[in-house]
Amino acid sequence: MKRLALHFFALLVVAAPATAADSRSASICLDGAIIEQTTSAKRGYLEIALPSSVAADSLRIKPVGTAEILRVVTAPLKPGNNDEKELDAIAAKEELLHDRLKALSVKEEIFKSAAKSQSGKAPRRTKTNPEPMVTIRQGTDYAIAQLEAVYQARRKTEKELAALLKRKSTVNRSVSAAASVAKVWVTPANAAVTVSWLQSDLNWVPEYQLRMDSTGTAQIGIFIQTSNAGNFSAKTYYLSSCQTPSAPIANVSGNNPAMKFAVTVTSLSGGDQSKPLAVSVVNSSPLTWPQGEISCFQGGSYKGRGVLAATGQGKAVDISCRGYELK
Repeated sequence: MKRLALHFFALLVVAAPATAADSRSASICLDGAIIEQTTSAKRGYLEIALPSSVAADSLRIKPVGTAEILRVVTAPLKPGNNDEKELDAIAAKEELLHDRLKALSVKEEIFKSAAKSQSGKAPRRTKTNPEPMVTIRQGTDYAIAQLEAVYQARRKTEKELAALLKRKSTVNRSVSAAASVAKVWVTPANAAVTVSWLQSDLNWVPEYQLRMDSTGTAQIGIFIQTSNAGNFSAKTYYLSSCQTPSAPIANVSGNNPAMKFAVTVTSLSGGDQSKPLAVSVVNSSPLTWPQGEISCFQGGSYKGRGVLAATGQGKAVDISCRGYELK
């Protein structure tokens, strides 16, 4: 499998932290990514944490220079003591907050009943209660004030619970980010190795743009817009699968296409408000186009969006660019 390059932040060297000379890279394909790291051992040993999305049997470790790999063992990665303690503390606090919410629900029902009871009382003047309406009003106001306190306490508890669950999710992601660990013994003690694997949860989807001028010349541009490729400082993309990588696509940010090709228009109709633009083009590029969304421009005017079907080299494809239709 061809090794490709891109900075990858999720790879962690547990026993031997990466030094300034170490390199981490990845290459993003349509079906996943090839991740690669070169790192040095410490005292003849290193560990590499592997995410749960590593494709089965895709791990490869290659010695660098005169290094020799003595032994490789892979094993499930257990959470660290700090993570376990924090998760236990979160679970205990979560139980307390749920208990508090239950108690507040009971208090709410009590004070609701008290407020209803006070407001429903018939005023009766007695020696001990010469102003029954004042007494009833005071009782009702007290019950309502207690209800307000209950509602405030509930909102505060719910916010605490939401923040706690968010932290719990963050810790769980940290624990599950690395599902296994590769333990590597090497010689000499500071030997370097290059580790690589195929990761299925990193990929990208192309987005297209069709531009036609008044002379009938047309061009297809490919944009890198829809991507599940991680937060990398730089990216190299391939308009292919990782198993059969094509030439790399330039990682162009902003509003410029990563690639563009002149195409031949074989038919053209519509494009006004009463009828969507329908155009047929031939893929004269050296690449197969995967399916993706496409936006259409004619004479500099935007004509709507459509879907470009997967199209092989030399094949024709029909595109319908449907904008807002006014009848």
